[in-house]
Amino acid sequence: MGKKVVDHAKTQAGTRNVPYTDTAKEIIALIKKIYRYADLLNIPKKSAHKIRKTYISTIIPDGIDLDTVCKVSGHVDLKTTFESYLFCLDREEETYEKFNNIF
Repeated sequence: MGKKVVDHAKTQAGTRNVPYTDTAKEIIALIKKIYRYADLLNIPKKSAHKIRKTYISTIIPDGIDLDTVCKVSGHVDLKTTFESYLFCLDREEETYEKFNNIF
């Protein structure tokens, strides 16, 4: 079983618009450069899916509202986002500090 490129969205969420900021363009250019070096040095690279998971997990705590996160992720509901894409990026000390600040 291989990969196939299709001209339609995978889910009923349909085509989505993701903000393509100047910083995003710079990061993508940098990733392309790094990938070339990784190939030359035989260093494993992160898949597009891993990068997507990190992107989604980063924009939520940075204040992007959950409806927008679902839209740019192509998810129909929050359940998909929370069950499959949201993971904690904090180190243990950061989590501890956040609890200290709350209480």
